[in-house]
Amino acid sequence: MNLLIPTTSKRTQRLLYVGFALIMAVLFDIFFWKQQLGVSFLLFVLIYLFGLISIAILHKQFNNRLSLFLLIPILVLSADVVLYNNQLVKVGVPFFVAILLIIFTILVSLKNPLKHPFHFSNIPLYSDFILPLKKLKDIYRDLFQWNTAETKKDIFRKIFTGVLIAVPILFVFGLLFAQADVVFSNIMTNFFNIQITPSVTEWIFRSGRVLVLSGLLGSLLYFIFSEEHSLRNFIKDVSKLDHIVVGVILALVNILFLIFVFIQIKYLFGSNNFVMQNGLTFADYARSGFFELAWVVALAAGLVAVILRSYAHHGAPTITKVLQIILILQVGVVAISALRRMHLYQVEYGFTTLRLYVEWFIYFVMLILTSMIVAIIAKRSFREYVYFVEITGLVALTIVCSVNIDRLIAKENVDRYIIEHKELDLLYLDKLSYDAIPEITRAINYGLTPELINLQVWHKDTYLAQKKEAILKKYDSWRSLNFGVVQVLNTINGN
Repeated sequence: MNLLIPTTSKRTQRLLYVGFALIMAVLFDIFFWKQQLGVSFLLFVLIYLFGLISIAILHKQFNNRLSLFLLIPILVLSADVVLYNNQLVKVGVPFFVAILLIIFTILVSLKNPLKHPFHFSNIPLYSDFILPLKKLKDIYRDLFQWNTAETKKDIFRKIFTGVLIAVPILFVFGLLFAQADVVFSNIMTNFFNIQITPSVTEWIFRSGRVLVLSGLLGSLLYFIFSEEHSLRNFIKDVSKLDHIVVGVILALVNILFLIFVFIQIKYLFGSNNFVMQNGLTFADYARSGFFELAWVVALAAGLVAVILRSYAHHGAPTITKVLQIILILQVGVVAISALRRMHLYQVEYGFTTLRLYVEWFIYFVMLILTSMIVAIIAKRSFREYVYFVEITGLVALTIVCSVNIDRLIAKENVDRYIIEHKELDLLYLDKLSYDAIPEITRAINYGLTPELINLQVWHKDTYLAQKKEAILKKYDSWRSLNFGVVQVLNTINGN
């Protein structure tokens, strides 16, 4: 029996995990309950990182210094929440940061005493994410189970356990008795005199959420700081593809790509005159087949990746490598054609978030395709190639999220309106975040077309007053402080 009871020093060490988990759960509730994300998000991330790293160092569990590189995207993305207000930052970035924090938490204490080659799939939590939940019983034992020699404490523990189990039982029986007898119901009602108001319901919900979050985080910390959290052996199990079959597939796909590119060369890289001469609008030209071409790029890249994975482990004849490279180059041509379509569309109709994100994604795909060629020629392992893609993807995501895209879009479209006298879609710009307000104000100050002037909403004083009122109502706490919003308010007050 004594073996089941943790030693005092071990319990004290592990109770620190529970305390830290409880503090973070309480801060989560305080910072984010009914609040817009702002400076509190960055503050929460900083407190979590400081606490986690401090515990790891204090308990000599800081086993992976390379994990510190993850702090760069974590901190940059967290700072973006304080700087910008666009949809990607407000909705996507908190999710991305949460994933990165979990990965960092797992990696910072990962043990590898046998020096196995690192692979994410060989981290125990990767294959069985239920493992931390099994530590909940250890948390309970650390909190409520003492040494059997300490008789009084053991009695208190048993009493507490009995009360904890009895409460729901008493509630059920009491509810049934109250339904069965009116006198008993009145006595219980007068005795307790409890009114379930919305504030009480909210308090119960928030308290329950704090307990759940602290339990989940505490169990995770219990696991990652245990001996079980060690890297397993990496076993290569990659199917070997037949060279002849793969060669035939690559040859036929290459021929199809070559025919398509040859026949469509003018259409793929058509100039403005080509579009006009063929009776097409810029919208038709840009949209026609764009998503089909995007699927072609994605599927072809996936095909090459499957072949690359097999040949990276088992080797490949020179002719197959050449066919792979030719296919990648032709996929690059299709990707460039898709960029060309999107560029023409933007020149004619201006920027939108979707158009910019699609364009940037194609640039990323082209970089990945180039890295495929390098991996084939340099005979790099598939594991190295995958790590390059993951790191590049994380860097690209961090850069994209760190661009004030709504301000950029508004500025470009307003410049087209003022300098090139092109049509301005103020209704679209108004659907963007508050970051676009300074540029919309610039357009209003320059002067609007008669059609837009007739819309009372674009009267400058009315427009700015409405925006200021909405901002002050939405960002009414220091926890939601956002420097992008502060800049917008300064613009409004300056006008």
